[in-house]
Amino acid sequence: MNRYEPHTYYIMIMNPNPGIIVALDVQTLREAEGLIEMLAEHVTAFKVGKQLCTAEGVPTVLKAIHGKGGRAFLDLKFHDIPNTVEQAVKAAADQGVWMTNMHTTAGIKAMVAANKAKQNTLLIGVTVLTSLDDNECEQIYGTNCRSTVTSLMQRAYDSGLDGVVCSPLEASVTKQFVVRDGKAFLAVTPGIRPVGVDTNDQARSTSPSYAKTQRADFLVIGRAITHAEDPLSAIKAIEAQLNAA
Repeated sequence: MNRYEPHTYYIMIMNPNPGIIVALDVQTLREAEGLIEMLAEHVTAFKVGKQLCTAEGVPTVLKAIHGKGGRAFLDLKFHDIPNTVEQAVKAAADQGVWMTNMHTTAGIKAMVAANKAKQNTLLIGVTVLTSLDDNECEQIYGTNCRSTVTSLMQRAYDSGLDGVVCSPLEASVTKQFVVRDGKAFLAVTPGIRPVGVDTNDQARSTSPSYAKTQRADFLVIGRAITHAEDPLSAIKAIEAQLNAA
């Protein structure tokens, strides 16, 4: 089987603008293929999450992305015992996934085990979901969002992960960690909403321009693009905002 080889990421983060990852949070492969065809030349990668994977199956969706020369961010947020997470990350890497993720709250043993299995795939740790505000975060973790995220970032870094998923509000914290092997500790930021777009269920969201000022490396954007009347125009408008920032 020919294996799709992801490109190294440290070249992309030299770009003055963060990379855009489009979330394929749609129900069918047909919808996803239409977006991939339309947007492939304008994005760093496509995020594949639970909705599409459950509806169509991971290998099917990855084949559609790789067939267009695209990169896939497999967003299944693995959270289990160390061996299970390790094997899941290995399975993702074997299928040529460019980036995948796991919950940092699975613990350091799980993160270390998963890191050993990632091969050429970027492995990032989910910190605090962007749908949580300080009140809910304190109820769950005992501290506010920024304190919790910072603590979980440290654990992810110590475990050898390539970066974290966090809100743009915490992205700059990742730059406190020492660069390893010429590669920065990455901030992958969902919760991005262009000016004038509804925040929906996101509690810690910002504009693309603000995320850039906070040194986010990748912006994960879904509904603002995929639910737009013209997704291509929507992504071009975001690119223009980033260029102007």
